[in-house]
Amino acid sequence: MPENSALPVDFNPDDFVAEYLKCHPHYFSHRPDIFCKVIPPRQNREGTRSLLECQNEVLRSSLTTYELREEELRQREKELKTQRLEFSSAILDLAIALVSISKDYMIPETILEHFKKFFGVDKGVIRLWIYRSEFAGQPFTEPFSDEVESEISDMTDPFIGENSGSEIASWFGVPEDETKGVLLIPIQAPNGFTFGAICLTSKEIKPFKTQKAKDFLSQAIPLAQAALLRLTR
Repeated sequence: MPENSALPVDFNPDDFVAEYLKCHPHYFSHRPDIFCKVIPPRQNREGTRSLLECQNEVLRSSLTTYELREEELRQREKELKTQRLEFSSAILDLAIALVSISKDYMIPETILEHFKKFFGVDKGVIRLWIYRSEFAGQPFTEPFSDEVESEISDMTDPFIGENSGSEIASWFGVPEDETKGVLLIPIQAPNGFTFGAICLTSKEIKPFKTQKAKDFLSQAIPLAQAALLRLTR
């Protein structure tokens, strides 16, 4: 009907719909989404539900569940896409920063800041216990205790978990509850020899336990290790 045309004074929507359906008997076969919203009259005079009503309710329920699942999948895919973009951007930023460094002594701090930024934490340290003599006195050469360095050197994978002691809290000079969540990464050479560590902490473990965190670490750790290896040669 044209936009500016007026409806007849005696226009009846019910009659219009009824007449339209009479002229288009296959309408619902083309629009099952509309059919699923149609509520048929009760067929039983006693007021009990008819078989047709039961079938329609099951159909509506099935379609509603399907629609909810479809929406859930769409949201999940959107979330994963966002996470992939965030992690890819963070890896690219780290790589560009490392390539752009003109002085080797800037490498550790650059790596640490990018790790902290990605995880949204403000407490982190990076330490090397093997390095060229020219770097002596730099913050990243401040030693851990022999026991801590030995324990980290025995690690084969990063540790993500709860901090139950005071050692890590003492590195930052903060209460233990501020270092409850810990990400501790051994820095290794290609032959598996550990020559340092990165440690990030948070009041909770959650920032370090996501799939996004796992994806980031899988790419960022090799980049960091390769860059830091330059400081030992």
